[in-house]
Amino acid sequence: MKRSILLPRIMSMKILVIATLITGPLAVGDEPKEQAKSPPYTMQLDVETLLTEQNALFDVEDPIWQITPKVGMLVLQLPVKIEPGMETADLFTPSVSIRGGRFLTWRVVESERRGRGSRGIGPLDDKYGLGPLGRKTTRRPPPQKIEQEEGVPADAPHLARRLQLDPDGTIHWRIERNIPNGELQSGNSLYHYKLDSKLLRNENPAVANRDRDKYNRRPRARPGGASELLDKQTLARKGRNRTNPDIEKRRRERQRKQEGKIRYRQLQQEVQELPEQFTLKEWKQLWLVFEVRENSREIVVADADAAWFTSFDQIETLRQLVAGRGSAALHRDGNDRIDAAAVQDLTQLSAGRGALDLRVAAAAIATSGLIQYMQVNGPVFGAIEKIIDGTDDQARRVIIDAVSTTAPQTRATLALMTKATPHMDARQKLLSLQGMFGD
Repeated sequence: MKRSILLPRIMSMKILVIATLITGPLAVGDEPKEQAKSPPYTMQLDVETLLTEQNALFDVEDPIWQITPKVGMLVLQLPVKIEPGMETADLFTPSVSIRGGRFLTWRVVESERRGRGSRGIGPLDDKYGLGPLGRKTTRRPPPQKIEQEEGVPADAPHLARRLQLDPDGTIHWRIERNIPNGELQSGNSLYHYKLDSKLLRNENPAVANRDRDKYNRRPRARPGGASELLDKQTLARKGRNRTNPDIEKRRRERQRKQEGKIRYRQLQQEVQELPEQFTLKEWKQLWLVFEVRENSREIVVADADAAWFTSFDQIETLRQLVAGRGSAALHRDGNDRIDAAAVQDLTQLSAGRGALDLRVAAAAIATSGLIQYMQVNGPVFGAIEKIIDGTDDQARRVIIDAVSTTAPQTRATLALMTKATPHMDARQKLLSLQGMFGD
């Protein structure tokens, strides 16, 4: 009975929305504007990745470097979106920052592609049945070397203090000999030897043999002394009594040393030939790595035109809301009930102290699935209204896209689309129509 009463109401609301979409005013922002001078690039916080990426804040991964914070400090990374300009730009100090924090390095994450393999030591490993650097191993021989696609070696460092951005979005960076708070991880990839000359020198068999001979060297006898005569007689006797096994042992020892020299020369050559400049045409994400105080109760994230006063607790609450964990998990009984902390955060952010507040609120609501279950005049409904009436076009566009594509449409979404019509462009109006007739 209740559904039979609601259906005519929803249908009448759909008719009202359609009429508004057709006869509504030109979308805000459709008017032609005077073109200003293009900046070298634009950068802003990637809010959606911050809220949805697992272990986003603290998991700074790199094949070579490990970032170790100082006592009382914490390493924190933020994802950013960047749009190139008309000219090549140098990226050194980012426009996105954390007040009170120290910028350490950029981190480049590649797009996942097939055919990428780690560099090996070379064919000598298979020939002599030895592992990396000639060490005996019980492991199976390494697989055949995979031809890499265009890009960056899998074991190359992806942390850099300076990047270069081309107009087509291509990123370039060079190998860094020093990263703030960085130390080389344990490992024996070729780039470890590239960055640590001592590690490479320790693989030189001549150095190892010299140290061993120094340890085993006998004291030299005085010229013309009795001990010198005795030594000569002893050596002559040993030469007469030398057997075939002794000769074979010395031959194997010479062969082992020769093979060690060959392997070391090959290792030196491969390390020398490693690329020191990297280019990526297709990349997945850029991260900014900062050092902040561990006991910071509030962190202020700022980009070129906005600031977000937040805390680790608030970020974690919003991440749980998006992931549907804990008491923020959805509520498919039709009631607009979410965690009280999440309600408080959404209400505070949608009040709009700045553009970043509205963007964070819009991204959290759009990616959480709350729109489908919200009620008219509920807390989520009220937050969306404030975002639509707010001053940030980007946040408004995100939330209107989310409301327009919600299926099936509800009384709450139809009411919001009616309110949002003056701000819709042609694409969003089409999405709204498709959403209404798709159920």
